[in-house]
Amino acid sequence: MQPADGAPNRTLPPDALPLGFLGAGNMGGALVRGIVASGAAPAADILVHEPRAHIAGSLAAECGAVLAADNREVAARCRTLVLAVKPQHAAAVLDGIAPGVGAGHLLVSICAGLPTAFLEARAPGVRVVRAMPNTPALIGLGATGLCAGRHATARDLTTAWALFEPLGIVEVLGEDQMDTVTALSGSGPAYVFRLIEALVDAAQAEGMPRDVAERLAKRTLLGAATLAERSTRPPAELREAVTSPNGTTAAGLAALEGEGFARAVAACVAAARARGASLAAEAGRPPSA
Repeated sequence: MQPADGAPNRTLPPDALPLGFLGAGNMGGALVRGIVASGAAPAADILVHEPRAHIAGSLAAECGAVLAADNREVAARCRTLVLAVKPQHAAAVLDGIAPGVGAGHLLVSICAGLPTAFLEARAPGVRVVRAMPNTPALIGLGATGLCAGRHATARDLTTAWALFEPLGIVEVLGEDQMDTVTALSGSGPAYVFRLIEALVDAAQAEGMPRDVAERLAKRTLLGAATLAERSTRPPAELREAVTSPNGTTAAGLAALEGEGFARAVAACVAAARARGASLAAEAGRPPSA
């Protein structure tokens, strides 16, 4: 789904700049690099506060982003703010900038589990868009879900889209689906990495050298995912096309299902979703709680 005002812009509108980052760790840093590399915004219009000096310095040297002394400077100088800190640090960051922000600011949060109402309560009057990207954004193959807060406009969604589109695909959803986005695509890369580990371990147990098994497993998942993305056929049909009756694939799938594969995946996503839903309550507690 695209923003309601039509095809997304791939450059940030002038009234969205300067763009400020409250934190720039793995995901925030990837976003800065992607924005600069794609031309969505010039590096001179991106202001970053990252308390870890080595990370901040590396980001500035690599792509030219401007470093700020603190988060209040970012809020004072920028119209669009990206909240890119861990969920447990979000309340303190928002409380710190709240006196200097208002209806003239757009806040785009990539904090897992924190609903727009939580963010709006901590920074009253600010227009909020909640986002959930994932780590493949580091290589331009990310998947990001977006939802609008109570005061956000269609133009705000388009601005947020332009932030994340350089890093992969973007979907606009209702907020009631954002914890599921977190559980599916946000946490999903870890499930895939675990599957790679398990395939490699299994092949090694059957006598294959580990390095060979790892190369084969990685390329198999990459190839299958790419085929699924490019094909117009649903995944079930693609699976059936590989599965000859009474063949090797059928035997392997039967073993997987016999071990409760589908139930385990469903439990995995449900547990991650439930954990995401609980993060907001934890983020609202004082540090000593």
